[in-house]
Amino acid sequence: MADATFTPPAPRRRRRWLRVLGWALGVFLVLILALYFVVTSAGFLKRVVLPRVGKALNASITVSDASISPFSRVVLKGLKVQTSGAEPLVECDEVRLRYSLTDILRGNMDVDEVAMVSPKVVLLENPDGTSNLDPILKSQQPKPKEQKPAVPSQPAKPLRIDLKQLSITGAILRQVKLYPSGTRDVNEWRRNQMLQVRQSDRIAVQDKLV
Repeated sequence: MADATFTPPAPRRRRRWLRVLGWALGVFLVLILALYFVVTSAGFLKRVVLPRVGKALNASITVSDASISPFSRVVLKGLKVQTSGAEPLVECDEVRLRYSLTDILRGNMDVDEVAMVSPKVVLLENPDGTSNLDPILKSQQPKPKEQKPAVPSQPAKPLRIDLKQLSITGAILRQVKLYPSGTRDVNEWRRNQMLQVRQSDRIAVQDKLV
């Protein structure tokens, strides 16, 4: 009498693995979607991005609200840049930036629009000659590095930006000079009308890419 052989039901095991794989893929997609909404949220910008940018500039940068579409647009409302002094260095009711992320990733810095609504810049000079702009200027100074033998290299190409439209509405520039006696000189320039500049030529930025 021939021995009977028993083979396990392979289709059931296959369906089980497919079910587990489907669940894992679904969880992965949910996590990716949640990460996208977190990274593009105003809270993430306020708590993570702006504090790091502010630290790099020796300043405090805050916004009251933000709308982010990472592939095409960023809108900041209630922008404030605070350095030294009681009054912010820069205040702006709204900043709009329209661009193409795909073009930027390809190496083309194409910016469709930069718009600023009611920007105010206050330049404050103290009696000792320091100003509220000094912390930002100091942050841009190169840090000393260890001396290494110079290696010949090709000079870096300047960053080129194609800015198609720049618009500024209701701009205020205030210059304040303080004196040891407690007096001050204040000069203020205002422009209530919209300043709109359209430019198709490229703007060469001389700062080299690191």
